[in-house]
Formats: sequence, C-alpha cells, structure tokens
Amino acid sequence: MRFQLRYPRGASFANFSLTSRDKPGEDLYMIAFGPVYLLNDVTKARKVKFVMPISIEDTYREFTLNWYNNVIQLHYVDRDRLVPIVEYRDDLITSRNIGFIKLYTSTATHVTQWLIHSLPINLSPKNKIFKDGCLHWVSMTNRDLPEQAFVGGFEDEIIYVARSVHNYSLCPGKYIPSQHRVFVPWGGEEHAKEQFDILCGYNAKWVKTHSNNIPENAFVGGFSELRKEPLYIGRAMIEGSLITGKVHVNYSTCYLPYKGREVEVSRYEILVDFSVPPQALEMPTYNVA
Repeated sequence: MRFQLRYPRGASFANFSLTSRDKPGEDLYMIAFGPVYLLNDVTKARKVKFVMPISIEDTYREFTLNWYNNVIQLHYVDRDRLVPIVEYRDDLITSRNIGFIKLYTSTATHVTQWLIHSLPINLSPKNKIFKDGCLHWVSMTNRDLPEQAFVGGFEDEIIYVARSVHNYSLCPGKYIPSQHRVFVPWGGEEHAKEQFDILCGYNAKWVKTHSNNIPENAFVGGFSELRKEPLYIGRAMIEGSLITGKVHVNYSTCYLPYKGREVEVSRYEILVDFSVPPQALEMPTYNVA
C-alpha cells in the first residue's frame, strides 16, 4: 500500500487498521500516525511505539506499508528513497489472513486527508483457459508479453520472471514492462538487457528457503559463466518491493537486481517446478556477452 497523509495542526492521530479477510469487522492490527507512531497488535493486546522521524502536520507525506513473510513494514518516501520507520515481526501474520484496510480518524472536529495510490496497470481478470501450464521460456520479439507470462513480484508495478545473457552466463532476473527491458544481477551491479526470454506457464510455486538449501525440483533458470553451474530463480523483499533474481548454490546466496545494485540475501523464496523433468539448457541465439 502506497499513500500520502496529512492532518491539520492540533488534530488527533490519523489511524487505520488491518482487518481479517474472513471477518472484515475484526481488527488484527491498529496503526496510528502522529508525533509518535503506534502499532497495536490487537490479538495480543500489545502496543509498540516509535518516534515519527518527520512531521505530517499541514503537509502531505508519502508512506508505504506492506506485510509479507510475517513482517509488517512502514517506510516514508524521501525523494524517491524509502526510509524505514518500523519493522514488526509476528509469526502469526500469515495465518491471520489480513484482507482489508480500514481508514478513520478518532475525532470529528478535524479532517485527516488521505491520498491512496493505485497500481498504474489494469489488474482486471481475463477469462481464458490454458491447457498446458508447464514452465517454458519465450523470447520477446516485441513489447507484447507472451501468454502465461509468469509474475515474479512488484516494483511500483507488476514485474515478471525473465533471463538474459551477460558475460557468458545465462542469468535470471526481472522484466519491468514500463521500461521494456530485463535487469539481471552480476558482479555487484544491475545490468539492463534488451534481448531476453520471459518465463511462461503456471505449474510452479514459490517456496521459502535460505542459504544453499535447494529443493529437489527447484526450476533451473540459467547457468554461471565459468563452470556452467545451475542458476535457480529466487525472489525476496527489498524496501517494500518484491524482486526476482538468481540463486547460486555455490555461494549460498540469492542475488537480486535493484536500483543499479546487485543485492545479496540469504533468506528468500525459490521457484519450484511441478511439470516435466528439466531439459538441458543451451545458450540462446542472441548470445552476446
């Protein structure tokens, strides 16, 4: 959730709550904005207070809120940079099934103003039946996404799992539709590519793991530049974005392309294939270093 908020000087806190998907009237977590940021874990009757590093009186301030992998995170936006305010971990967040956000203020004498950012794309469902969901790669020949393009995460917009050649490796990364390019991690940097493959299909799922614990049927998305070791497809959260990249088992690390850098994480999700056994990997025809 990305939003802007302001309230008149002297007003009470601006509040919202995260409610249950199954019981929308049941508050799970309550959050208050003011000189002190307050998170109230309703089910545990536990309150956590943090000093708000910026003022939101009389001027709009932009924030991002996300909950993922048992963590609630709040950031404020400072010149397109996400600055963390608080991170709250609760092993029950997933099982509690957060489904709705309720916005309100605790007083009728002052009006809190909210601006909620919607996604810049249309997420309306398309009624189309696919007979075969096996994972496969499709080379992009124009700017139209192929059918069954595999969604990998989000970075201000939906991003897709992709791969491209870099320095003689076949490297998994992310495809950003608005830029019409793939970004792959290599050598400490993020590299943009205009020739690439998009992963298609749906017969797979993301599995939580860490270090070099690779599931038996993890999907091989590419190979390294030296000994052609297999590279798997991983993803993890960075500053409120869910980024896809490569997993190199020899280094016990998932490498993610993000804002010009190659970011290393040891805890991540890995893509697991439920289709036919993997085929031998070959270098694509657009082989350029």
